[in-house]
Amino acid sequence: LIMSMSFTFLLNFIIFAAILQIHVASRCAEEQHASKAHVAVGFYGATRNLSNVLHTFENHVFKVLERENVAYDVFSSTMGTSSAAATRGSKRSLGPLDPFDVQLLQPCHFSVLDQQRARLHEFSLFKMARGMNRHNLTLYKHLDEFADEFESVQNLLCAYHSQRELLYMVRAHEHARGFKYDALLVLRPDTAMVRDIDLPENLAEIRQDNHSIWLPDFQHYGGYNDRLAYGSLPAMSVYLHRGQLFRDAPGVFPAAERLVKYALNKGNVTVKFTSARVMRVRQNRAVAEVKHVMNITDAEW
Repeated sequence: LIMSMSFTFLLNFIIFAAILQIHVASRCAEEQHASKAHVAVGFYGATRNLSNVLHTFENHVFKVLERENVAYDVFSSTMGTSSAAATRGSKRSLGPLDPFDVQLLQPCHFSVLDQQRARLHEFSLFKMARGMNRHNLTLYKHLDEFADEFESVQNLLCAYHSQRELLYMVRAHEHARGFKYDALLVLRPDTAMVRDIDLPENLAEIRQDNHSIWLPDFQHYGGYNDRLAYGSLPAMSVYLHRGQLFRDAPGVFPAAERLVKYALNKGNVTVKFTSARVMRVRQNRAVAEVKHVMNITDAEW
């Protein structure tokens, strides 16, 4: 990993990590209480819009957990990249990115992955699984579901890589501290919460059921909405490992929302629906949603 990073990125990361550990009061529970529920809250992917949406997580997630006396630790697995580009429709730059915006979350633990390395590694495995041994990718356009020269496929592979890294961090923290989380809540930093998370009211059921997961009940696109999920760690492990199914498949395979449905069905995970509402927000603060589809109130909109 170190050899694949640029020297500047590596140096900035080391300095940033040291500053974050010294100066930022992290969202990390100081100790475990036998009588108090304890959950992990995880974010994955590039923090390309976090400064615009952070207040929605503070109001609809962190404050809700605190009000319900639920201890929580925040984790983030993000990507080290300085810019982002739209790959669907017309290709265009979305502007500069600060890969160290992760500090805004005040995470208990975090990782900043080299995005270019992750793209190369994951896409190489994707090509190997499909026998794509020619440099001319146009020969394999039948495998390019999004018809954009595999740019969207590589973005998905990066996101799935980040999801697995997030799960590893959570598991490692459990092992180091000698306890088990009651639940794991996974969020995306390019979305905004517009309704309180209902995880606390479902905690008792989560503790009794290792094979269920809660997802938003809108915009499933032939599968299941992939913007938010929570459940026990065994159930969430199936959810967060779904990218390996996509990457290692021998041919065309369900992606995005359809992959969520495929993976959960294959893993015998029961899907239940949360009342939470979360919307996509672009870097320019544009809301990429339709109000009536999300079934939200005027105040929430």
